[in-house]
Amino acid sequence: MYSNPSNVDILIMCALKDEFDQLLQVNNGIHEEWREFNLDNGRNAAYATFKTSSDSMISICATWVASMGRESTQAVVGTIISQLKPKCLAMSGICAGRRNKTELGDVIFADRLWSYDAGKKIVENGKEVFQGDMLPYKPSELIVQNMQRMKSVFKNQDSSWMNLKPQLSLEEQENWVLKHLLNKKNPVEQTDFDENCPNWSEVIQRLWNKGWVDKPTKLTVLGEEHIQNLIILNPKELPKASEFSVHVAPIATGATVTEDDGIFNSFSSFMRKVLGLDMEGSGLAASAEAYNLPFILAKGVSDFADTYKDDRYRIFAARASAELLILLLRNSDFLFSSNNIKKESISHSNPKSTEIIEYLADLYPNFEETQVLWEQAGGRLSDLEAKSRPLNRWHTIWKKVNQGAQVTPQALLQAIYKEYPHNSVIKSLLDLY
Repeated sequence: MYSNPSNVDILIMCALKDEFDQLLQVNNGIHEEWREFNLDNGRNAAYATFKTSSDSMISICATWVASMGRESTQAVVGTIISQLKPKCLAMSGICAGRRNKTELGDVIFADRLWSYDAGKKIVENGKEVFQGDMLPYKPSELIVQNMQRMKSVFKNQDSSWMNLKPQLSLEEQENWVLKHLLNKKNPVEQTDFDENCPNWSEVIQRLWNKGWVDKPTKLTVLGEEHIQNLIILNPKELPKASEFSVHVAPIATGATVTEDDGIFNSFSSFMRKVLGLDMEGSGLAASAEAYNLPFILAKGVSDFADTYKDDRYRIFAARASAELLILLLRNSDFLFSSNNIKKESISHSNPKSTEIIEYLADLYPNFEETQVLWEQAGGRLSDLEAKSRPLNRWHTIWKKVNQGAQVTPQALLQAIYKEYPHNSVIKSLLDLY
């Protein structure tokens, strides 16, 4: 008779039941098979153990929130942490991806997360203007480095789950149909019809809805313009989806399901490399920061945040994100050791300079973000040197602020605390300085 777990290494949250179901299909490296049980609060969950790359064992508990949204995620996480005492929070599932930068089914590991709709609305010159209040959450530099390794590590693993991926997107099938209509040919009568348009009913309905084809199968002016432009840009053959890829990039979190072709362009002005959009990520990251835990978020691209979604990729995207997340966890033993930086990484009473420098380098590994922080603290950009390694850069910065630079330790820490108001480490340093 199994007893319910009271301590686990990782708590994995999913937003919805179908994402959770795909997580429970992951068995690469599994030691103790998934078994379902009820948490103390009655919530259904599952438990399993996996073998790591160093032949040790990690324990994983997983559950789902049952509704989308960051607030729901935070509420559920808070009720579970006291029972399971996890050493790391994680999430797998689906997200919207940035068109032309990602493909349907790709996996994005979040190296930054923020709530893009947090802020206030004001009226300027008679027009309503939204002023964002961007508070980014970031996993440690060590976690991000391991995320980047997954781009190649997964290729050496059993990847039979890749068979879940649809062979052709609906857009590829649409373009094939449009090209034949442009050439005055009936697509249905072509010998390779079944091979190139297996989802005919969905494809022709989408073409009608887009206004590219009139019923039954007459190419419209808009449809002709679209396919001709596509042929000009791709004279040898119509574009095909790239192979499955793993990305490490920012993911934006919002409170509503989005159908907006231009939303990623609107993000780019302040988060240039953003590739993903979801509804839960910043909620998980906020919980991790509140409980001083490391976090990892992996999401599979199921659509492009536009009107014409291809829902056939949903299952694969959820499964791919779960596979890559657990693979990362199995290759990240450092998360579960006593040396984990995110868990009370410095002495609050008498921290050493090296401890502070390591912590700040972990919090701000990116030079561009360090520049923004330095300006917010009252410094000049010319004061900073673009040293390649964050540790070297922050060693120089911390030395400057303690030797009479324009920016004082107090001003620098105040600027950081404004971005991370729940960070107990920064709060304790402010008390000291």
